[in-house]
Amino acid sequence: MDYSPDRWIIVKVTTPTQIIYKVLAGWWGGYLGSDRWRLNSGIKSSSFKDGVFYFHSNTGSVYTCHQERYGMTGLMMSVYSSMCDAIEEQGEDMVLELIDENDPFFDTIDGYGSQV
Repeated sequence: MDYSPDRWIIVKVTTPTQIIYKVLAGWWGGYLGSDRWRLNSGIKSSSFKDGVFYFHSNTGSVYTCHQERYGMTGLMMSVYSSMCDAIEEQGEDMVLELIDENDPFFDTIDGYGSQV
């Protein structure tokens, strides 16, 4: 599947054995619809061209994310907060972090440094 969210942000998932970067994506529902969100399975590879990031996930999905849309919707903020609360309540040995646009993660994306 291919996804092109209205808003998106990178979430860093840290466990004792690994670090995974994931796309948290959100869409506005409009007048008659409901807002939606998705958290991808993990970023397998990524590239950047003409202001657009392409994140290929572990399951084969591609998230086409426009650079100027980096950020969160209200629903995404609520979902992220709920995920953090659930991890804490269950005593999971895991940490979630929202990645800032200036994070070194973005330096690893093919084509990004040459076009910014």
